[in-house]
Amino acid sequence: MHHLKHRPLARAFWRSSFAYLLAFMSLFVTAGVVVYTYLQRSDENLQLLAIAIIVPLFLWILQWFTADNCKCQLCQADVMRSSQCSRHKTAKKFLGSYRLRIAIAVLFKRMFRCAYCGAQFQLRVPPDCPPTPPSSSRRTVPIRRSGNLPSKKR
Repeated sequence: MHHLKHRPLARAFWRSSFAYLLAFMSLFVTAGVVVYTYLQRSDENLQLLAIAIIVPLFLWILQWFTADNCKCQLCQADVMRSSQCSRHKTAKKFLGSYRLRIAIAVLFKRMFRCAYCGAQFQLRVPPDCPPTPPSSSRRTVPIRRSGNLPSKKR
């Protein structure tokens, strides 16, 4: 099992999963509002219908933007976006969606399995990994020029 290397990446997965789950559930609410509006046929319900159509559109756009940073660290595939890549043989669907299964796993288990390479990741950054030190701005000199090694024989 792999760990994510950075906390911002774990937060990006969580945000994208939350937005995807809200957007997916809003489709069912919108379908219910459409049926209710059709059965009631009043002008007041048209405002409710307009809100029920605009909110899922906003949620899908929000999910699309938050999924931009959610890449598998092993295969570099966009995990929370639908792509035309071939899926791993162990990838499973939930209600016909690979992303929904990943979103539910991220939100409730704090781990997920990449649908493209099959690698399993935990959203926790391991505590034994020290943060990467900032790169130094000093100029490094190769050993040969420093005079510690004899020059090459030609």
